[in-house]
Amino acid sequence: MGNILKAFMLVLVILLVSVVLGMYQIQNDQDILVDLIYFAEPIEMSVARFGMIFFFAGVLVGISLCVLICIVLGIELNAARREAKKLSKELSKLRERNLKEST
Repeated sequence: MGNILKAFMLVLVILLVSVVLGMYQIQNDQDILVDLIYFAEPIEMSVARFGMIFFFAGVLVGISLCVLICIVLGIELNAARREAKKLSKELSKLRERNLKEST
């Protein structure tokens, strides 16, 4: 039941964002001159298209950073697990040695 509710909420959010972006596109259709650093001449595009390009570029950069952080944390987790195994083996050796010395 929980998965169906999550899927429904995801579809609802996607539809809501689509409606808002559609209304933004309709309201801001006038053209502006955009002077980008990489091009010699200004480019003419609508305000909505210019805004949405930067919005989606930000979304992609954010997702990329999240994926990168997850990869780094996974590497650190594996290193910590190896260290914990090594320390666990060392602890068991010390316990065995302590038991042998006491007898």
